[in-house]
Amino acid sequence: MAAYYNEHDRFAAAWLRELIKAGHIAQPTAAKPLTIVDLGCGHAYLTFAAHQYLRGQGMAVKVIGIDVRTSARDRNNEIAKQLGISSSIEFRAEEIADTTLTSADIAIALHACDTATDDAIAWAINSDAKLALIAPCCHHDIQAQMNEIPQPWSIITRNGIMKERLGDLLTDGLRMQIMKLRGYRVEAIEFIGGEHTPRNLMIRAVKTGASADAAEKQRYDEMLALWKVKPALATLIKG
Repeated sequence: MAAYYNEHDRFAAAWLRELIKAGHIAQPTAAKPLTIVDLGCGHAYLTFAAHQYLRGQGMAVKVIGIDVRTSARDRNNEIAKQLGISSSIEFRAEEIADTTLTSADIAIALHACDTATDDAIAWAINSDAKLALIAPCCHHDIQAQMNEIPQPWSIITRNGIMKERLGDLLTDGLRMQIMKLRGYRVEAIEFIGGEHTPRNLMIRAVKTGASADAAEKQRYDEMLALWKVKPALATLIKG
């Protein structure tokens, strides 16, 4: 497990340096540290690991962990207090969709279940996060809508496990397209080895503000019409 988080943090730090160099994110300072939110942080293994790794790299950071459970908030804040890092890391007991946090440079969501991933992506888009690192999990929403199968796709979907995997791909493909339409440069990567977890796809999105061309919107609309689905994420975006 330690290797899992160390590798994640190493990749994230490398991406972050690239974005700072490119001017997408301002160089952090003590007066204006890099702000990171971990949406659905749970026991905050990733949250603490990211905080300690980046501080160890000499970067000024402010990290906020969001989780609905008050027990997680209290536990994590107590650990931060014991470590003497409460000034630069804090935890809140809030729903992702209703969090009082309104902005951050970087939004992270690691294996938030089903539409909690959509809540996290929506928060990143609505709050104009400059970088979003999203590792999706448990894709039930689109899978439940896959009732009218366009032909010849039934040769895949008649096999339950293959229908499930195709639903995963459709879900994340549509999520990525929505982010692209909202001014993000988006890619899907394998961010950790399969020996650690089979859920090793990460959506990496950088806010560039570039307008997507009309063909991208057309492709998105055609995909929705073909599969007769409505992504939860589409209902959560403001504006």
